[in-house]
Amino acid sequence: MWVIVLKKLAIIGAGASGLSCAIEARRGFDIDVTVFERAQRAGRKIMASGNGRCNLTNDDLDIRYYHGAQREFMLPAFEKYGLDSTLDFFLTLGVPVRREGTRIYPYSLQSGAVLDALRYECAHLGVNIICEKEIKSIEKNGSGWLLDGAYFDAVVIACGGIASQDLGGTESGYTLLEKLGHKRSELLPSIVQLRTDSAQVKGLSGIKQQAVASLFISGRFIDNSEDEVLFVDYGLSGPAIFQLSSRATRALAKKEEVFITLDIVPEYTFSDILSMLEKRIIDRPYISLEDFLTGLLHKRVGQMALKSAGIAPLSRQADTLNAKELRTIASLLKKWRFDIVSVNSMKNAQVTAGGIFTRDFDPNTMMSKKAAGVFACGEVLDIDGDCGGYNLQWAWSSGRLAGHSAAEFISR
Repeated sequence: MWVIVLKKLAIIGAGASGLSCAIEARRGFDIDVTVFERAQRAGRKIMASGNGRCNLTNDDLDIRYYHGAQREFMLPAFEKYGLDSTLDFFLTLGVPVRREGTRIYPYSLQSGAVLDALRYECAHLGVNIICEKEIKSIEKNGSGWLLDGAYFDAVVIACGGIASQDLGGTESGYTLLEKLGHKRSELLPSIVQLRTDSAQVKGLSGIKQQAVASLFISGRFIDNSEDEVLFVDYGLSGPAIFQLSSRATRALAKKEEVFITLDIVPEYTFSDILSMLEKRIIDRPYISLEDFLTGLLHKRVGQMALKSAGIAPLSRQADTLNAKELRTIASLLKKWRFDIVSVNSMKNAQVTAGGIFTRDFDPNTMMSKKAAGVFACGEVLDIDGDCGGYNLQWAWSSGRLAGHSAAEFISR
């Protein structure tokens, strides 16, 4: 009697890249797939993504939204498993999508629905997911690999990065790959809150403001983002800030000067605002400066804007403002400067900037050039994206490419 022994693939990490990797590996190949996850359950970061709504991807998948020493490394993965392929992939899992601007979410707006769909497909395909199991050793054994003494024909390291340790962030992926001779870049927090002089935001904590946030590094304009800004007691947060945080973090690590300007009246030009301010004086000359901008802005934001513009005291009446002061106020509302002194820690970050250098991997397969049969994908590598679904798209694309390549490698 013949006994068919299936080739065995191990995937370390049951996050976005690991689960998509497992599905892709099993869909096209008759192999045994086991996923090891150190946490109590799979996909904890998926559950938290997109503020619980899971920003799956983005219609605008331009390379400029990604960062790393060799961001062009990601192009083959995106060519094979890009936007259209990703949307088709989730449709086969029963997850249609909806759009908000260029951002793409599951139609249900539920991160849990995405995770459930991935888990159900893994179960249907016979993928074995073992939780509360952290792989600590990887050793070459003949044509395959021993993971804590268990033999596998190939291994995919999809452990993710060190950010958000409360949600499963870990150094284990870096450690395993470094044992095989790989090197990593400096690890920095990304998609993270930016810290300013607390006096600039004192009293504004918890207030949300639509704005155009512009990033300047060493006095040079880098990029802007129009979205919601959340004032916190130590600085700035919210989607508009997260979009710029990766570049801000890297610049601060190099000791470069970083500042953000906020246009908190983006619908109006400078001339529009100046005329509006002049009319407010005509209509209500008696109003105190404390309430001069109320109605246009949140009362506390208006008061802080005037203080930042050097307008004092706020007990003055509106009709005491002179032409120079009005221009100063209008200018600040269009370009309110916040000097960035630091960023929050890895504990607060959603993504890790930096990781294992991609130069030692084949971009067409995600296989290590130093250890045949070892693959890597997702956040453990030195590729990170801006806020807006870019990091999840990298996870889906690189995970699926690694899964297909690893399964093909051991099926030859």
